[in-house]
Amino acid sequence: MGKYMVFALLTTWGIGITAVYVLGQAFPSNGNSSYYSDPQAGAAATQGSLIDMFIPNNPFASLAEGAVPAVVLFTILIAVQLAHHPQKQKVIDILVPIQQTLIWLTSWINRALPYGVFILTTEAAGTMTVAEFQKLGFFLILNCLGALALTFWLLPMAVSLTTPYRYVRLLRDSWAGVALAIGAGSAFVALPTIMQNLRDMAVQTNGDEDCSDIDEVVPIAFNFPHTGAMFNFLFVLFAASAYGVTMSVWTHLQLILQGLPVLFSGGVFAINFLLTTAGVPSDAVSLFMNVQGIRVRFNAGLAAVSLIVVAIWVHAAMRGTFRIRTIPLAGLFVGTLGTFLALALVVKPFLSHDQSGIDLMLSQEMEVKYVSFIEAAPPDRPATAARDRVEAGEYLTVAYFPQTPPFSYTNTNGQVVGYQVAMAEKLGEDLGIEVRMVPATPEEATALLAAGRIDTIFGAIPLSGRIMRPFDFSPVYLQESIFVLIEDARAREITEVLNSGNASELTFGKPAGLPNVGIRLESLTAAKLIDIQEPVGFVDQGLDGALLDEVTAKALEIKMPMFKALVISREPVLQFAFPILPNNDLGRVMEIWVQKVKNEGFLAQLEARWFDLSSTKEEEVRTPLFNFLPGAAE
Repeated sequence: MGKYMVFALLTTWGIGITAVYVLGQAFPSNGNSSYYSDPQAGAAATQGSLIDMFIPNNPFASLAEGAVPAVVLFTILIAVQLAHHPQKQKVIDILVPIQQTLIWLTSWINRALPYGVFILTTEAAGTMTVAEFQKLGFFLILNCLGALALTFWLLPMAVSLTTPYRYVRLLRDSWAGVALAIGAGSAFVALPTIMQNLRDMAVQTNGDEDCSDIDEVVPIAFNFPHTGAMFNFLFVLFAASAYGVTMSVWTHLQLILQGLPVLFSGGVFAINFLLTTAGVPSDAVSLFMNVQGIRVRFNAGLAAVSLIVVAIWVHAAMRGTFRIRTIPLAGLFVGTLGTFLALALVVKPFLSHDQSGIDLMLSQEMEVKYVSFIEAAPPDRPATAARDRVEAGEYLTVAYFPQTPPFSYTNTNGQVVGYQVAMAEKLGEDLGIEVRMVPATPEEATALLAAGRIDTIFGAIPLSGRIMRPFDFSPVYLQESIFVLIEDARAREITEVLNSGNASELTFGKPAGLPNVGIRLESLTAAKLIDIQEPVGFVDQGLDGALLDEVTAKALEIKMPMFKALVISREPVLQFAFPILPNNDLGRVMEIWVQKVKNEGFLAQLEARWFDLSSTKEEEVRTPLFNFLPGAAE
């Protein structure tokens, strides 16, 4: 019976995952990782990390850290060995009171769970735009339609084509258990009804009075992830698209292999683990909670049907009535999955990026109405305070760093454009003022700000920079991660050293000429750092690589295929904010404005426009960036 059950479970899992990935074609790939999300966690991973996930050096450390795949495998091995131990009853007698205590504790915690769910849902709903609600609605439609199709068509029809059980009778006789699972939102409640339905169907179909195998299979199969749980992967694909996270083939493989054991735990914990594996920020859990109340019922119905399918397949296989009819089954799966794909392609345009007035500003020729460029800052501090000038609809003077693409640079038509110019234009539009932009180096800009000759800096100066400590800051508007640029031929060697944690063997170059590079990384405290003049200068100096910001590293990787960019910090390390003089009322204005453009999605639009360095990126942005990068000339 064991081998038949394994086959049945793997088959239903495979059907569920295939359906999910076909429906997942509805979610557009944004082609860039958002700076408000984790970089791709798997960028520096190797196959060894997957092995460590399941077979760690210290299983007890995995238990303490909640590494679910290793915990599941370790627990299964313990259970198998314990089942054959002559004194297993003594262990069971000890575990019974512990189990009862944990059940009591869990029930006590569950009383507070609705309040937490309410808070998460309220927070997410209160900060979502109408467009985001629409996208979440289309995801919910895909999830529910996919679950319904598997529940009432694909799985029952697959049973009908492989066993003596007929499709219509199967739906009719199993309806009571499926309906109960949907109504309760849990297949557990419907287990007795499902088992009784299966016994009745076995008697009516085969004249079989011995249904002991059904009584064994259903409770055992219930403890394994069901087909409905596979739709958690669909949410991860949706969240990755919504947060602009590009998942590689290896990341998808890791997601499935590591995610299946995690689905034993279920619930929010499983979703959080899956999101982390895919490199999606954990705050996407709030989106999950918004739709969980609806999708859980459809998934519960699918779970009930998957239990019925597994039990029937095992029962039929043990009696020799299981037959694989290749051509009808192939037609069934191709037709159903083809329908899923057509549905995904119909929905996909509605899930693409919103088009709005912002796109006009971010087009190839930026329309600048509120920004003016002046050659030098005023010689003295303005007589009127910045807050008063804003309220009077006058002007602000800000510094920017010329020729530092994609933040600001002169395009082929002689126009100064870039991320910071677009930010300044948006500030002027929202406040109804003129924004005067002054070119300066980082050192000159900080000196001008300290003297009160400018109001703030629109440039790539990290919040963590030591020269910025005398100032106050607006909320963070941009985050970047640290990458290491290495020679592609040495990628495996250096990756293995980084994963081992023994960075003392490595020596990295730190370009002194790039303003947006930071080194505050605990994982590299043992590495040797040497100043270099150009990002690719580490090769001539015999170093292992160069530490760079994400944009520069990815640009060089595209420009020079002999190099490879690896992320070495899961969390963003560089945090950017607008510096302001202490005790300045402008600080409150900038605080409100930064929060406003975040909520509107304007910052995400800027990132997608200026920081997307994929091979399909417009040459208008890519070419200046490549030309200005030191050492990147042809």
